[in-house]
Amino acid sequence: MARISSELIFPHVKDIVQLNRLLIKKYGGDFEGIDNLLFPGSLEWVLDAIQHPFFGYDPYPTIAHKAAIIAWVINAGHVFHDGNKRTSMFAAVLFLDVNGYRLNTTSEEVKNIALAVAQEHERGINYDHLVAWFEAHIQVGGSPS
Repeated sequence: MARISSELIFPHVKDIVQLNRLLIKKYGGDFEGIDNLLFPGSLEWVLDAIQHPFFGYDPYPTIAHKAAIIAWVINAGHVFHDGNKRTSMFAAVLFLDVNGYRLNTTSEEVKNIALAVAQEHERGINYDHLVAWFEAHIQVGGSPS
């Protein structure tokens, strides 16, 4: 992860691809090609969007918004051929952790929210619900940067 601003550390595409590779190796699944990316532009877009406000407007102003959009785009956007749910939440947690935050929740709750996002249409969940979930569970106290 590279330091992009003086305040936050942001992941690179290669960091999340490597995370996806490790998760598939550990938990199973299919890894296709050199990066397993189905929609590489979506992953590049979200990582750029959380770092650079648009004409002075930041649509992702808080750490919860940034973590939620990372998770949302990877999961609901099916960025990878396989491993989207797991990678989405691990990527968000890693982003939080390197910036000094952690999730105060159980692995079962993380699994449930990841499944809910994947089934967004059936469950009636949207990005705002995911932001609220992160806001309710984020605490200061992750790894020091």
